[in-house]
Amino acid sequence: MKKILLLTFLFCCLHTYSQATKIIYSVKLHNTKNSSKKMILDCIKIAETMNFSLIFNEKNSYSERLNISSLETLETKTTSVLVGYYSSWYQDVDLNSSYIRSIKFIPYEIDYKKKMLGWKKTNETKEIIGYTCYKAIRKEFNKRSGKDIYYTAWYTKDIPQPFGPAGSGGLEGVILELHKGKVSSHFAKYIEFNTNTNSISKTPVGIKKISPEESVYLSKKARGEID
Repeated sequence: MKKILLLTFLFCCLHTYSQATKIIYSVKLHNTKNSSKKMILDCIKIAETMNFSLIFNEKNSYSERLNISSLETLETKTTSVLVGYYSSWYQDVDLNSSYIRSIKFIPYEIDYKKKMLGWKKTNETKEIIGYTCYKAIRKEFNKRSGKDIYYTAWYTKDIPQPFGPAGSGGLEGVILELHKGKVSSHFAKYIEFNTNTNSISKTPVGIKKISPEESVYLSKKARGEID
């Protein structure tokens, strides 16, 4: 009897560890300036067709754009960047957030830990796909524009992992809705539980981690814009 109970316990532990949760998000690009430029209008339409997944367990998460084609247009690639996906995102419970980018054929891990920090929580709530969500806000200085960008996240404590779309997270629960100023928004469409953790990719080992500023510098140097 003891052996049966022990085997049952080990099976349950293994089953729990080998499962994960998947959230599918839609995205929206905002045309706040009512631009009539073809490139912008095309990107807004393309964004409406995009879906993103966030797969996570108790320790790690992996977020990526779905249905990527090997023959993508410039507009599609631009849209992906505008909604925050330069590449797939990696996060962990130590509040690390990063993505992999190749510069002159050399892969680097771009450190965006700041996307997990600095949130100001509020008591404001709303329901999203059946979950009570809490509002949190943080600001991030944009060196290109010289202005602060305000991020608004709606997270649920019912799923207490600190992960979210486009590298954002660090809250008391997973983010189901995320707004990047007046630029873009992510909306959770549905949640799948008991997903296999084999689909959670971890940050490749042996890749140098650099800051976003170092990434910009190396990119400019690779293009010959600076010595």
